Amino acid sequence: MIGNAKRGWVRQEYNSAMMRKANNPDFRVVALRVDGANVDEFMRGITWIDIQSKTLSVKNATSIIKSSIQVENRP
Repeated sequence: MIGNAKRGWVRQEYNSAMMRKANNPDFRVVALRVDGANVDEFMRGITWIDIQSKTLSVKNATSIIKSSIQVENRP
């Protein structure tokens, strides 16, 4: 899995997401790092959610949902 983060399609998805975010302030990027993939240099400045197994945990699912909705000015 570590090598997958450097593949061209990953970089294309990253660039597409960053361009969309730059053009639309409401667009949210939720990055997931699976099985400890080495993404430190690639995702510099981006916070990600670590997924450590093939099964999605309740904690990870909750983190993904919370990250994907805008919660400013809400209780």
